[in-house]
Amino acid sequence: MESSERDGPEDSPPSDYKSAHETFVSGHHGTTAQEILLLSLGVPTSVLLVGLLKRAVGASSASSLKAALLENLVIAVPLVLAVTCCSDAHWQITAALAACAAALLISLVSSASGGGVRKTSLLDTVVAPAGRFAFVTNYRAGMILTTAVCILAVDFPVYPRRLAKTESFGFGLMDVGVGSFVFAAGMVCQEARRGTQHGKGAAASLLKSARECVPLVALGVARFLSVKASNYHEHVTEYGVHWNFFFTLAATKLFSAVFLVLFPVGWCWALAVSVSICHELALSSRLAQWALDDARPRDSLLEANREGIVSIPGYVAIYLAAVDWGAYLARAKTTLGAQRHIGKDICTYARTTYTVGFGTLKDRLS
Repeated sequence: MESSERDGPEDSPPSDYKSAHETFVSGHHGTTAQEILLLSLGVPTSVLLVGLLKRAVGASSASSLKAALLENLVIAVPLVLAVTCCSDAHWQITAALAACAAALLISLVSSASGGGVRKTSLLDTVVAPAGRFAFVTNYRAGMILTTAVCILAVDFPVYPRRLAKTESFGFGLMDVGVGSFVFAAGMVCQEARRGTQHGKGAAASLLKSARECVPLVALGVARFLSVKASNYHEHVTEYGVHWNFFFTLAATKLFSAVFLVLFPVGWCWALAVSVSICHELALSSRLAQWALDDARPRDSLLEANREGIVSIPGYVAIYLAAVDWGAYLARAKTTLGAQRHIGKDICTYARTTYTVGFGTLKDRLS
């Protein structure tokens, strides 16, 4: 029997397999903003349910085996199912988790109602150390977990193509991940907690930011070399020929540090809006056409990495907005009453940015 009778990807030449894999992870147009929003609600709902279950079963210690098993079962498993084999029923998974959390919360509140705790004293209860909020930790942990699951799953057919990174415009779950990494970094940066430095302190702050960029640049170089050495598939139109997300993080950190030296932290929100407007105006002129023109030759370092370079101002705007939020949280009280007001502010901010962002992308997609 000739070996040609058993053709498959594993028997194809490496170059052909690489091209097929690049085609498999490229050219996607995403899904609706509403689906991404519903998918993003899954992990927070799971975290809420885990917190209530820990209180109910007494697994309060984060290091206990019972707590670890509970977190994997309630957070990791539903997430994996929602972005793979059960992606068409992801909202039913979130709804089931929310129903369980609501029922358990009602049960816990009913059992504690006999204590006679007054509402005023409850709202004044301190629930975390000063400047530290559990929802920030949960947000960062959930983001990293979701990113890890998606990165590992995206190379396989079980991961829906509509949730992968979009080619030019659109909404994809993996597009949320890169922005979330930048937002999380800005929210917990030194400037957000301690404010900006001036004079000699400004030079020291810039030097410190530059030193913090060195590991990111090193990781970017290492990734580039490892991809080339292993002949791993490359999505060139994502960042460019040599560019990758580690270089984007380093550039975002460095440019944001310059802004934070020149302007006080209280101006971060205005700076974020200004950078976003300028970036959008530039993209609406000819910048986007230049960056997205696949017919242009990549015959220089700038041309070869135009997608990654053009994206930097957008990430800087996200980082500056996150610094503003980090400074706000650093000043906020950690009582239940204060967290209620923080929640209202977050909802207002999310509603505003969602409306503006959806409107902008809707015009581009039309």
